[in-house]
Amino acid sequence: MGRRRAFAFVAVGLGAAVRAACPAHCNFRGYCSAPDATLSTSFCICQPGVTGAACEQIHCPRGDDPLTQNQVSRAIALTVTAPTGGEVDGRLRFGFLGESVLLPAVLDAATCGRAISSLPTVQKASCSQTTDGWLVTFDEWAPAPVDAHAPHGGNPALGTFECESTLPGDAWDVPQCTLKDAVASNVREHAPCSNHGDCDLATGKCRCRAGWRRDACDDNKDADTLQLYRSEGPFYSGTILGLEAKRAASPDFHYLRVGAGGRGGDVLAVRGDGHIRAAGAAAFDD
Repeated sequence: MGRRRAFAFVAVGLGAAVRAACPAHCNFRGYCSAPDATLSTSFCICQPGVTGAACEQIHCPRGDDPLTQNQVSRAIALTVTAPTGGEVDGRLRFGFLGESVLLPAVLDAATCGRAISSLPTVQKASCSQTTDGWLVTFDEWAPAPVDAHAPHGGNPALGTFECESTLPGDAWDVPQCTLKDAVASNVREHAPCSNHGDCDLATGKCRCRAGWRRDACDDNKDADTLQLYRSEGPFYSGTILGLEAKRAASPDFHYLRVGAGGRGGDVLAVRGDGHIRAAGAAAFDD
């Protein structure tokens, strides 16, 4: 019993030493690994979307830059054949950046698109049949960088995709899966913060530049009504907006000034004596 307790103590001590060898406990975003028996070169293995020696950098969401026009989606050609010239059977494993999904060797468009879209590294994919196989089009990538160690910028290399049969390798009717590039130029970006923000690697959040919003700074639509006063009743006869000054009417103040481009009152001004000046007018309508 004494020997067992001593061994347990040593094992726990070694485990603590291994963990301590990794900086900042990998910031609790990964685990500490010792690749050799000496335990002298421990390092952090970070969870997806995190990098750095201590897993201290959280990568930001990625998206397509809306200002780049006439771009297309990345696409690959998938062909499944039977080596004996007979009918294709069985299942295939399709993978991208370390994630995979099972597909029937005999595909249909809906099943193919739905299955590949379910990959954590893909947001939306579609499949269309061609004369010799299938065209797999990647319409949207996952907004969060699931694998920050292999960012692809929207145009991943053909080698990052995988396709293989799940049947034993010596089976006489193992289907053969072939992947080729179909569309690999002028593709949509998959850029950090969509090229319209700065990534805060400490938090993994984008700081969008003026005029851009959403998590990946990929939306510049700004057409909301900021303030709306509405009368609801069908017989309304009151005042929707009232402006009142205690002092007597005077040209020394304004009830309303409307400006654009950071210059107040250059579009419309209503003076305290009721006179109005609209854009382009040199003076009030005295």
